[in-house]
Amino acid sequence: PGYGYARAPEALRRSWRPLVEGYLEGRSSLRAVVVILDIRHDPTEGDVELIEYLAHHAIPAVVVLAKADKLPRGRQAAQALSITRALAACPELPPVKPIPFSAVTGQGLDALWRAIRDRLPC
Repeated sequence: PGYGYARAPEALRRSWRPLVEGYLEGRSSLRAVVVILDIRHDPTEGDVELIEYLAHHAIPAVVVLAKADKLPRGRQAAQALSITRALAACPELPPVKPIPFSAVTGQGLDALWRAIRDRLPC
């Protein structure tokens, strides 16, 4: 995965790959990964690559669309639908229902906690 907009040299970001993949593949207790995307932008190639990687390894992804407070509600819904469609266009990906989220307003917090709890063992 591309690790988003990490402010680090490309070579350093590439060196993280074995660490991250080792963690993701070696954690039998891992139930899901929260993938944070910026609602203001369509998914990048790296975003899709990460979700494909998780799907390939049967690791559920909880897709969170951060910074929802930066868009009006109507635009949020339209952009969430656009992102859902962009991800659905990749045949390797399972269907996802992104959660619009704002750390500023708390929007989506209950839905995110519910999605996390739903993936935990009883």
